[in-house]
Amino acid sequence: MRFYFDIPTNEISLSDEKLLDAIEKAREQLQGALEEGKTFTDSEIIELSQQLDEYLVEIQKKRLLKKAILEIEIAG
Repeated sequence: MRFYFDIPTNEISLSDEKLLDAIEKAREQLQGALEEGKTFTDSEIIELSQQLDEYLVEIQKKRLLKKAILEIEIAG
């Protein structure tokens, strides 16, 4: 079993790929809903936007963690 910390910082893990796919899918859904004429106050737009925000925060946390691990490896 490999843990997230065992993955080299320059590799994209399967979970990262899935998260990036989810981000792209949510972005496309949001864009499609807006192109259909839904407004920013529409409940579907709000829900999609919030989901996209959650994905983006998650990927940012992962990247910060990878950067911190790399800095520790360089310093150590």
